[in-house]
Amino acid sequence: MTGRYTETGSRQARTNAAVMSVLARCLVDATFLNDVAVHGWSKLDRIMDDPRTTREFDALDLARVRHFSGFITRVQHNFLWEAFPGTIGLLRRYGIELRVFARYAANHQRLRARDAPQPERVKAFAAFLRSYLEDAGPRPYAGLKDVLEYELAIWVLRRSAVSSVPAGDKTAWMTIPLAAWRNLVPGLRFPVALCAHTTDPIATLEWLERGTRVPAATQDGGQLRLYWRSAERDVRMADVDPGVGALVQAIDGRRSARAAFQRAAASLDWELAVALGRAGFAALSAAGLLTVRRRTLR
Repeated sequence: MTGRYTETGSRQARTNAAVMSVLARCLVDATFLNDVAVHGWSKLDRIMDDPRTTREFDALDLARVRHFSGFITRVQHNFLWEAFPGTIGLLRRYGIELRVFARYAANHQRLRARDAPQPERVKAFAAFLRSYLEDAGPRPYAGLKDVLEYELAIWVLRRSAVSSVPAGDKTAWMTIPLAAWRNLVPGLRFPVALCAHTTDPIATLEWLERGTRVPAATQDGGQLRLYWRSAERDVRMADVDPGVGALVQAIDGRRSARAAFQRAAASLDWELAVALGRAGFAALSAAGLLTVRRRTLR
């Protein structure tokens, strides 16, 4: 009898060791855990010959294992609170925080394995979450993607160097002939970020903090908001129309104003009236965002 009990205890110990070994791998190898979640325990042929072990694995709650994996990954990303307090708060409010981090675990482990610097990790998480939310669609998590884009823009701009380039001369954009635009080369004085929002991220953050009414999506389906870091080193913002947004993206400090205008018009796939181009340059100049140099054409 003693021998039988010893043999039974030995088998149970081997089963327990096998289960603990696999669980440990699930927590340190998210790719393996994802494979198991999709294909079951078929990858464990060598240790699944024993019926006792098979029953132990079949009894495991994979959803709880993935939940715990997400918790570990979340703890290892405490630094994200500094860059994305509203984003993380909304993930928690919508009840998907650990689900998102469980999905992200494999990406995180690859970055950690090569000791990626923190800024790279921040950008990697933002890119992952953007893709995750785009796949989910706007309805389930209203305002979350807009807050992510807003906080990412602020984070990038605050890390950007502020140029000491002075404002350009006050070009009379509203009256100068189009032909003369070839002699002007506009540049952006400060780092900028252009975001397309479907809800106002500021209103969403107020809802998160104060419990005010959930912000509704804009009636026309979107709003362009320009963010920039000023000479005073604070981040400023303004809502802009598609024409101004296209101009901002076309200005690179090398193209002439006329070339930038034409590029902006082409990117919109509709004829951009010269009057709108004038108004766009004038608005950017009035905000102190433009520097303009003149060049002599040969």
